[in-house]
Amino acid sequence: MADGERSPLLPVEAGLGGGGEAPPPYSPLVSPEGGAGPSVTCRVCQRPISVEGKGHQHVVKCGACGEAT
Repeated sequence: MADGERSPLLPVEAGLGGGGEAPPPYSPLVSPEGGAGPSVTCRVCQRPISVEGKGHQHVVKCGACGEAT
C-alpha cells in the first residue's frame, strides 16, 4: 500500500498539459466587448473571453456557452 501512495497520479510523459493538449490561444489585441484587452478563446464555442482584470485566475467562464476554459 505504501508504494501506491508514493507513485505519481499521472504518468511522467503526460506532464501538466491535461493529456498533452495545448492551452487556448492568447490574443491580447481583441476583447469580446470590442475594446483592446487580453482575451482567450473558448475551447467549446470558440468565442473570445475577456481576461482583463482576471490575471490571477486560471479558469474563466464563457459568457456565451457557460463553459469554463
